[in-house]
Amino acid sequence: MTIRKCQYPMWGNKLPKPTTDEHFCGKPTKPGSSYCPHHHARCHVKPDSPEERHVKNNFRAAYKWNHFKQGSR
Repeated sequence: MTIRKCQYPMWGNKLPKPTTDEHFCGKPTKPGSSYCPHHHARCHVKPDSPEERHVKNNFRAAYKWNHFKQGSR
């Protein structure tokens, strides 16, 4: 039996790409998920919930900021 490890990225803004297993959470996964129970809950939100709207707003803001930064070069 293989023990699956949580694949949640832990490098934040410091590294552009993960290079070793140390850059992931590594805790045992929730059954049927690539993440531990804590990170699964952070990554999976119910449709039309306040949490989903918050996540979508953050993605929109990040996209606009990245688009703005690329245009100012």
